[in-house]
Order: sequence, then C-alpha cells, then structure tokens
Amino acid sequence: MPPNSTTTTAPPPPSSIALSYENDDLSLVPSLKQKHGYRTAFVLYVNGDAVPPGKLARATPEMTLLDYLRNVLLLTGSKLGCSEGGCGACTVMISKWDSAREKILHYSVNACLMPVAAADGCHVTTVEGVGTTVNGLHPIQERMIEYHGSQCGFCTPGIVVAAYAVFASREGDGVSEAYVEEHMDGNLCRCTGYRPIWDAVKSLCCGDDGKKCGDACGECPISSSSDEKVDAAERDGVCTSTTADKKRAPTAGKENFLDQPDLMFPDALKQDLAPLLLCGKNCSWFKPVTLEQTLSLLSTVKDLKIVTGNTEIGIDVKFRHRFFPRYLYPGAVPALTSVVTYPDRYEIGACASLTSIMKAHNEESSGGCTILKAFHDMLRWFASNQIRNVACLGGNLVNASPIADMNPMLMAADARLEIASEARGVRTQSLDDFFVSYRKVTVESDEIVTKVVVPRFENNVLERGVRTQS
Repeated sequence: MPPNSTTTTAPPPPSSIALSYENDDLSLVPSLKQKHGYRTAFVLYVNGDAVPPGKLARATPEMTLLDYLRNVLLLTGSKLGCSEGGCGACTVMISKWDSAREKILHYSVNACLMPVAAADGCHVTTVEGVGTTVNGLHPIQERMIEYHGSQCGFCTPGIVVAAYAVFASREGDGVSEAYVEEHMDGNLCRCTGYRPIWDAVKSLCCGDDGKKCGDACGECPISSSSDEKVDAAERDGVCTSTTADKKRAPTAGKENFLDQPDLMFPDALKQDLAPLLLCGKNCSWFKPVTLEQTLSLLSTVKDLKIVTGNTEIGIDVKFRHRFFPRYLYPGAVPALTSVVTYPDRYEIGACASLTSIMKAHNEESSGGCTILKAFHDMLRWFASNQIRNVACLGGNLVNASPIADMNPMLMAADARLEIASEARGVRTQSLDDFFVSYRKVTVESDEIVTKVVVPRFENNVLERGVRTQS
C-alpha cells in the first residue's frame, strides 16, 4: 500500500470552499460507469430496514458511521467517548454477505472511526436493533439489568452490542466463556469493575464441554455432575466463580436469541455489488471490487489515500487535522482480503482483517506450526477486538511505525511482500528493503501491497514473539 499521499490543511467551511477536485471526480463518473459499471448510489441497511434515499444522500465520504447514525438517522444509543477506538462506547455490529463461503459475517466495529462509506453494502445493528423496551429486550440486555451490569449507563449500549456481536460471530451452537474472554476486550467501564458485566454475558454462555447456552455450569470443581449446580453454601470457599450459579436458559420465548442476527439480515444484500464512486462536497470515495479496478484507479486518479480500517488515518484526520481529498477503499477486493495456505507458503491478503488472519492461523497452528502460533499469539495483544475486526496487516506495514508489533516478527519469518501496479505488474520485495526510514517505504503512488507471503519451513524457526515496553 502506498505511503502517505499529498495532504493539505483542513478545508474551510463548505460555503467558501473551491470544489475544483469535486468537479474533476464527477467527470470520471461516465467513464467509470461505462468501463467498470460503477454506481453512485450508496446502499445501507440499519436494524433490519433499508435507509431511505433521502437520508442516504446525506452520507458523505468524510463522515463517520457514528456521526451518520446519531445525526442523520437519529439513533443516539451509540455514544461518542474517546473518538479514537479505545473505549468502545460507539460499538455497533456490521453484517455482510461473504459470497465465497455463502454465509453472513458478523463483527463489531468502532463507529467513531469507521467511515460511513465503508458500510456500503452492509447491515448495521445498533443497540436499538438489539432490543428495546417497546419491542422487547434481548436476553443480553435482560441479564445486564438483572446482574447490575450498568451503573451510569454511558458505556452500556456499546457493551451490549459488543456482546451481541460475540454471540453472532460464534462458530457452532453456543459460545464458551473462554470465547467471551478472548473477544470482549474492546469496551471500558469506569463504574462496575467489570465483574457484573462478565456475570451477565457469561450467564448465557455454554461450558467448554459444548453444552448449549444457558445450561447448568459444568466447571465447578466440587460438582459431582456436569448437569448439577452446587449451592454456594456447600462450596466452603472451594469454587471462586461468580458465574457458576448464574447460568440458565433465556426467558421463555427467547430461547432462539442466537438466530436473531441472521434473521435480521436482508436478502437484498446477499449478492455482490458493483463498484462505488461517492462524491461529496469535500472529498470522494472510490470502492473497487477487483484488483484490476484498484490498479486502474491508482494509475489514473491523483492523490488517492488508501484506507481499509481507518484506525490510523481516522486519528490523523481527527486529531492531527489532516485532509485527504480522495479515498480508495480496497476492502471489497477478494484478492486483497483472502488468507490462503499452500504446501510451501502462506499468502495473506494485505487488506485481510487481523481477526481473519488470527482465525486462519489458529486453525493452521493446530498442526504444530510455531510460526503461525507466534503470529496468532502476538495479534491477541494488538489493540481490541473491534479494531482487529477492521485493521489490516498491509496498513500496519505501510504505516512503517517503529513500534509496530508485527513487522519484526514478519522479518524474522523471512516474509516477503508482493506489490502491484498497472504499469509495471507485480514485484516481490523483502521487508529488509521495504522499510526506508521512519514512516517511509518503497511503495510508489500507483502501487499497492497485494499480499504478504510467509514461507513454511520444515523446521520451525520462530517459537514466539515477546512484546516489550520501554
């Protein structure tokens, strides 16, 4: 992926700005429509319903999903806290169709960082879509109330949606406590001390023995049977779990709560969409769907800033007041988002989310490859679940930060990068030659990193990575 493109200071108010580049971008529409079938209409569903055209028209490339939900759709349950993806108060769930696997993908994101344009073709679930007092509370919300998981309440909507996404993204019939502990790491609460929140969410979990959600606890050390619950008075201090006697089935009539996210997903989104060009007053958003379209844009459109998770660029825009006139979003290009295993190598798409890399590595590392296990274990400590769900390895590499966690590990594993352009084709480069200096890499403005290739060794050469703090 290319280094920072040409930037200027933040633009003046829309009433006084000269929109020369907007006119230039609009002039591309006929050509893009004719050659590649680009559309200019934004597609978005929220809480089961299609957003009407009049409100879709108010979505602009520089607007965050949180601003759009709160100020345009007036869904104010999602809160603005830190504005940098750290507190989780703005958490919403994104659902999109994976045509390759023919399944719906659900994952939590920080709406304060995610551009609304990146949600094109997706279904967004906010806390209002999880449940309300009018339409009925979701079992997660009921347990949060019952176990006093909310005090001031500011962080509660984000926590509810984060838990909702954990259950929605499960593999199998239920969610174990271990899975919850692994994935509920992106929300801060300054009131409760977290224990009531854990109790509320874990009360709906299954045991690690595969029992379904809400069944009796099977982990108490003095329980004579996995189907028994041991009374607190009989434990004599042996069992330290505060959740062991709280697991039970959801309220009658809500036993199928795990199916709600899939049932809410609209059939209209179960198809591949054409590429998108969204022109706003201040900037433009290009969303190709093939690698060829991506390279064509990079070779013909000036000052394109590639953005995938917006976890770094979003901070630059908000706190460093940088302005980018054109964004290129490659997150819908399969060639850039896949993780493929070969007998002699692993090929990681530069725009594949860190979560998808962890899942692929976790599956492969069960075969004994310590390189992949080292990658997986290092990524566990990378930011939070909401960030890992959208951040990509290519962005981490191109950012060229000296504190990037994965770069030293990739160098130690002798990983190589494939970099492509329309004019010069594909070239391969080692990481030793890729990094030039502080935040500078060798990628040209018409190039993009397409994949990270990690060789498979007969003898494992990388046992683990250690994160240090100076």
